[in-house]
Amino acid sequence: LSLRPWIGALRSAGVAAVVAGILDGVGNLLLLAALEGLSVVVVGVLAASGPAVAAVLSWFVLSERLTRSQLVGITIAFCGGSIAVMS
Repeated sequence: LSLRPWIGALRSAGVAAVVAGILDGVGNLLLLAALEGLSVVVVGVLAASGPAVAAVLSWFVLSERLTRSQLVGITIAFCGGSIAVMS
C-alpha cells in the first residue's frame, strides 16, 4: 500500500483550501467595506446575488449549461440588484 498518491492529493487539496479561505476572507472584508458606504438593503441584495454570479461564471469559465430556471433566477437577481442600486 503506497501512500504517495494520497499525500499528493492531500497537499493539492490543502492548497485549494487555503486559497478558498483567503478568498472568503477577502470577500467578507469587501462586504464590510460595502456596508460602510452603502445602504444595508443595497448590500444585502448584492450579496444575495452571489449564486447568480457563480452560475454565470460557471457558464463562462467551465462552459456549463444553464437551465431555464437558472436563467430566470439570474434575470430576477439582476433586475432586483439594478432596482436596489438605482433607488
